[in-house]
Amino acid sequence: MSTTHFEQDDFLSELNEAFNAAADADRARQMSAYLKNLFPFFGIPAGLRRELSVPYMKKICASPRAFEIIQLLFIQPEREFHYVAVETLFRCRKRFQPDTLHLLQWMITTNSWWDTVDALASQSVGHFLLSYPEYVPDIPVKWVRDPNMWLRRTALLFQLKYKQQTDTELLAWLIDQTRTENEFFIRKAIGWSLRELAKTDPDWVLSFVHSKELKPLSRKEALKHFQTS
Repeated sequence: MSTTHFEQDDFLSELNEAFNAAADADRARQMSAYLKNLFPFFGIPAGLRRELSVPYMKKICASPRAFEIIQLLFIQPEREFHYVAVETLFRCRKRFQPDTLHLLQWMITTNSWWDTVDALASQSVGHFLLSYPEYVPDIPVKWVRDPNMWLRRTALLFQLKYKQQTDTELLAWLIDQTRTENEFFIRKAIGWSLRELAKTDPDWVLSFVHSKELKPLSRKEALKHFQTS
């Protein structure tokens, strides 16, 4: 059981108690193993976790200390707290300001794994860059060149839900910067970004894939939309 304490945040202490009460040691071991034992878990299924945490997420977003509390959640050991932090951040998206970018970058590069990074990239980062287009393309261009692989992955995925708003010229450039990498999460991200775009702009995706030398995994993922059973 967790011994986490949240000083001066009674509702977070309550959330901690609720998570402890719902903890399942066997499930926790399985969930941790699925993420290569990088993080401990309470062992709470996603649906129940959201049911337990939604009231607290609402309280956090109403607090003037919302982003500070999100950071506090994100440095706790258990992965469920990280999920709550990521989901709460997106819930608070109407409060994003230019300096929220620092929090976004910190969360991408802290306790990093695909399960939090992908949500941050496609939700909060995607929303931020739509809300503050003056940061495009500078931030994605900077991140795709960063030594931190998760920032590079985020640069590839931030437009994942943009559909017709996707800047295909920028996406093509970002892919060109990374398409020779052997890193699995980068190869996968390239394919995923193209596969998602193929739902709204299949002609562009087909033309791009056929004109570029992509890694086999990237190409396979990109063309999944076109495969028939």
